[in-house]
Amino acid sequence: MAQDNVEQQVLDGSLWDEFCDSLKEAGKVVQSAGAPDNVFDRAEGYRYLTRLLRGGAGECIGIFQSCLSCTALPLSRNYQDGSRQPG
Repeated sequence: MAQDNVEQQVLDGSLWDEFCDSLKEAGKVVQSAGAPDNVFDRAEGYRYLTRLLRGGAGECIGIFQSCLSCTALPLSRNYQDGSRQPG
């Protein structure tokens, strides 16, 4: 994807829409035929997806900061402080 195209997608909101559509598709796994169909397990499935999302977002922010050598952003790459473990 060309840099100009990515910039245009950020400006027109289509990149955000694509991200949200992908997240919505990932959530369908929790509703799939093979998934447990009780409230507790479904809630746990969504909780797990949000933990994966948080971990991935933290990693992307860390990469972004290191690429820019930016220390002014308040977010840090150390998103796993022991209280938040993947899985």
